[in-house]
Amino acid sequence: MTKIDFVTVVNDSEQYEKYFVKNNNVNKNNLVKYNNSTDNISITKRFNDYINNRMQDDTWVIFCHQDFEFREDINNILYSLDKNCIYGPVGASTISIAVVL
Repeated sequence: MTKIDFVTVVNDSEQYEKYFVKNNNVNKNNLVKYNNSTDNISITKRFNDYINNRMQDDTWVIFCHQDFEFREDINNILYSLDKNCIYGPVGASTISIAVVL
């Protein structure tokens, strides 16, 4: 299995519980939670703290918002990608799109 850190800045614990802690597509990975409910430090400072102090070699890092829901296991997708690249934002479609070739 691919080693993945999900790094999230949290100010709403209920959302984080729902979308990360209780989500079987995510919770088998390492969840890195920055509790931002009292200090309200900027997300960029939190993410930079992770990069400078906690990031490990040979680990995929996914920076995401507390309200982002993963509806599929991302391990197999990341396993096939080049670890020497940076991949940008991902999003989800609210409708299914069929492609006919």
